[in-house]
Amino acid sequence: MLWSILALIALGGSLGLSEIFLRSQGMRPGSDLFPREPVMMEPDPVLGWRNRPGRYVYPGYSSDVESIAVTIWPDGRRATRAHAEGGARDSVVLLGDSLTMGWAVSDEETFGWQLQELLPWLDVRNYGVAGYGTYQSLLLMRTLLAEGQRPRLILYGFINDHEHRNVADYRWLRALTVRSSTVSLGVPYALLGRDGALEEHPPTPAPVWPLRSWLSSAAALENLQVRALTAGRFDQAERVTELILDEMDREARSHGARFAVVFLMGAPDRLSHYREYLTGRGITLIDCDRRLLPAMVVRGEGHPNRLMHEQWADCMAAALRREWQEHVPR
Repeated sequence: MLWSILALIALGGSLGLSEIFLRSQGMRPGSDLFPREPVMMEPDPVLGWRNRPGRYVYPGYSSDVESIAVTIWPDGRRATRAHAEGGARDSVVLLGDSLTMGWAVSDEETFGWQLQELLPWLDVRNYGVAGYGTYQSLLLMRTLLAEGQRPRLILYGFINDHEHRNVADYRWLRALTVRSSTVSLGVPYALLGRDGALEEHPPTPAPVWPLRSWLSSAAALENLQVRALTAGRFDQAERVTELILDEMDREARSHGARFAVVFLMGAPDRLSHYREYLTGRGITLIDCDRRLLPAMVVRGEGHPNRLMHEQWADCMAAALRREWQEHVPR
């Protein structure tokens, strides 16, 4: 009994010392970054997660914004107009991440809503989902087409951070676990097979250690496990992203739709690489890359605000008007 008590005391002392050291080095237990935000996503066995239908109104991130209103229609679309059903014959599907979905801004401020107002002869369908990369966008495209949707055009909003998400590397898994102390999301990802072909992996939860919300030592051990699990993944990210873009183009064409990649923002060298790749492969590119200036950021949060969404909508509308010249009012 005495040895057991001494062992527990020694263990507690070691744990206490490790906590002091780790916190002095900046390692903090996990915590929710924006607890005011409602839960607007739900788990999905194929996609990892998807938009959760509903009407959400929550406080703004700064004193000059009273509230933010988010409407997710029953099929997972972010609202692009007052009513879910549109009368237009031709539909345009938007795929992408939180920038496409319109995180941190109200419905009418998103570029999806503004694009619908600029091009009323089209049915703009915004299926952007926060946290998605190229691979999850491909999975959602497959789902929508399998359900019978036949859009005339599919636009995928690209930022170079999607490279990390596509392979579920260390940086992305850590971002997901730090983002929430209570939820472990299953992340679908792709890697290169032995033959260099795309190897797809089903949703896999990131490791979440017990007590990570209270003990820095648990968070540190979790961190080490994620590093070991994802070693070498980002080395494949560029080629994996290229192959996914090829697959998205093939998938769209096989269902009678056109596919286009829309540059929203990103590091110049990475966008330059993909600009050259897409051009070489004959995949349509709409270059709406914009710098995220301080005046275009949601204060207190960091995502693009209405002004940036307005610039994206104008850029895409100009490209789509060229596509549908016969519909443009004279």
